[in-house]
Amino acid sequence: MDSMGIALNLPESDITYYPDFIPKNLDDTYLKVFTHRLPWQQDDIKVFGKVYPQPRLTSLH
Repeated sequence: MDSMGIALNLPESDITYYPDFIPKNLDDTYLKVFTHRLPWQQDDIKVFGKVYPQPRLTSLH
């Protein structure tokens, strides 16, 4: 893995992008594990008194 990251120039932030953070030979494996073995949930959010499901899944640990 290349330890050199790419600094992203964004306002009020300090972000470094590492394009090869996950080795290419493991990316599909990690995706399958994260998708099928982690407990995902969809929470609700209240907006102006009406409840909606959030448009994302979360997994809290």
